[in-house]
Amino acid sequence: MGWGDAALMNSVLNIIVLILTRVQIETIYPRPCREAAKGVRVGSTTVSAGETRVEITGLSPGAKYTFNIEAKNTVAGVSPALKVSMTTQKFVAPKAAKVIVADAKKGIVGDIQLTTVIARWQPQEHADDGYVITWFDPKNKNATLQTETVLAGATEYKITGLLPGTQYTITVEAKNTTTTERSAKLTISAKTLAFVAPKSAKVETGDLGLTSVTARWQSHDHADAGYTITWFDPKNKNVILGTETVSAGTTQYKITGLQPGTTYTYTVQAMNSKTAVRSAVLTVSATTQTFAAPKLAKAGMNDIDANSRSHSSRQGSGWRRVGAMASGKSFVISSRSHGKATQSGGRMAAYSMVRRSLGVKSSSTGPRTAERRFSWLWRRSSIISWPAISSKSRSCTPRPSARAV
Repeated sequence: MGWGDAALMNSVLNIIVLILTRVQIETIYPRPCREAAKGVRVGSTTVSAGETRVEITGLSPGAKYTFNIEAKNTVAGVSPALKVSMTTQKFVAPKAAKVIVADAKKGIVGDIQLTTVIARWQPQEHADDGYVITWFDPKNKNATLQTETVLAGATEYKITGLLPGTQYTITVEAKNTTTTERSAKLTISAKTLAFVAPKSAKVETGDLGLTSVTARWQSHDHADAGYTITWFDPKNKNVILGTETVSAGTTQYKITGLQPGTTYTYTVQAMNSKTAVRSAVLTVSATTQTFAAPKLAKAGMNDIDANSRSHSSRQGSGWRRVGAMASGKSFVISSRSHGKATQSGGRMAAYSMVRRSLGVKSSSTGPRTAERRFSWLWRRSSIISWPAISSKSRSCTPRPSARAV
């Protein structure tokens, strides 16, 4: 039987088995040829009579190869070639796995955090040499930040040291021991959590003082390194008056040394131990209390104490006693009424007593003018303050002052 007999050739060529990186051809004389269209010969091998298969290794995944199979006989020589074309399996990318979303109520920590991302993928059947994880610069996706390799069987990798609120690109490639080529890339896009500002808290009674403001805020989930409080010049908000840092868990800070009746702006930022970046800014405006003038109070019946100097009224029998106590530049005037009294008599008696206690001599015009001023004060309060009266003055004209006694 000649070599052209198809039955003979079919008896020699058996089943062709295709796997990832090798071609097993059940034949006698395989002669593989890569890029057959170009006629480039990759290699050849010879097997002994009776063999029906040969394994060809070192091929590339997903590549098409052409094989020439020839039979050899000691009498008839070499048969015509049987050409067989086959393509190796593609080294496909690992498939993405479901991202775990955080759920505080269920106690589930999500894959995406402030400065970390957990990349997940499904097992790849040909990844017997592990996986390569690469992440890139968010500002330049062609610039690699870092590459890490994990063992076969791994299905996740935690990337740390990222910036909050930033979009990152991550790739995952499988590796196989029989080829230096990696699989196609699984590309993952993930954005870290934004470092949001602390939320403001309700202002409580007493938070706004004359020269102080108590800043309040709600606890922040990522503030494990505390908070920074900064307050600014009310006339120029670009000028910082002070900055303080408080520990994690603190939710208030008292700012002191402020001016009364002034509106201040202060900010609160959370800090995290895993990043130098602070959170967004909580900005609050607060106004200190106004330093208001003392209010006039109603005259009391016993405003003269044991140290007061007293004087019996000569005018108006209804006024038993009118007293005055000298205290620096101020005087406390009080009276006790029994029956009907004339107010002018009581006022003049008190005024005369004040003049005598100061050693001021009477004058033709001073007493009457001073009496009118004193009468106005008398009707409104028993606490009266005015500038000191010089003994050299020819007239005594008390004037009200805003200073409290």
